[in-house]
Amino acid sequence: MIEKTWRAIRTRFAQATPRERAGIAATAAVFALAMALGAFDWVMQAAAREQAAVDTRAEAEAMLRRDGNGAFQVALGDTANKVWRWSIVAQSEGVARAEAVGLVEEIALQAGLTDVEVAVGESEDDTGEIGVVAVRLSASFDWASLQSLLGALETSDTSFSVNAIDVAPSGDGSSTLTMTLAAPYIAEAPP
Repeated sequence: MIEKTWRAIRTRFAQATPRERAGIAATAAVFALAMALGAFDWVMQAAAREQAAVDTRAEAEAMLRRDGNGAFQVALGDTANKVWRWSIVAQSEGVARAEAVGLVEEIALQAGLTDVEVAVGESEDDTGEIGVVAVRLSASFDWASLQSLLGALETSDTSFSVNAIDVAPSGDGSSTLTMTLAAPYIAEAPP
């Protein structure tokens, strides 16, 4: 069967004119070139995939070495402890807000501010285990008490960040301070 087909092709090729033979040869050359380009592309893609696999393995090995390193684990534990220590840890966001209001009020009074009013500010809708509690402080002040307040916030165990400060003169000659603060909140599972 194959011999018969091969013989028919040879006979047909022998009967072809030189122009037809050149066309068939050119078609075969284009086909061979396309096959070679396809094979080259396949090899290049395989090499790229191999390099990506080698890079991924090297990255995984580096992470394994780092994660298994005792010094890294100690540093990671210290960092996690700092986050817990600097945050307000409470069973609910409402309790965390109340605690933040109390802390800011205590710090403001100790700094020498008068007519202190602390209210819950607008917080982002954080429903996860980590969020931000915002409070708004309004008080009469002098510049020494403001400096004392900022120093007390800086040294506080809870990490308060000052988002906004507004100072305005009041009618009796003193100044009024309005400050928006935020503190990290971590939800603690109930016992």
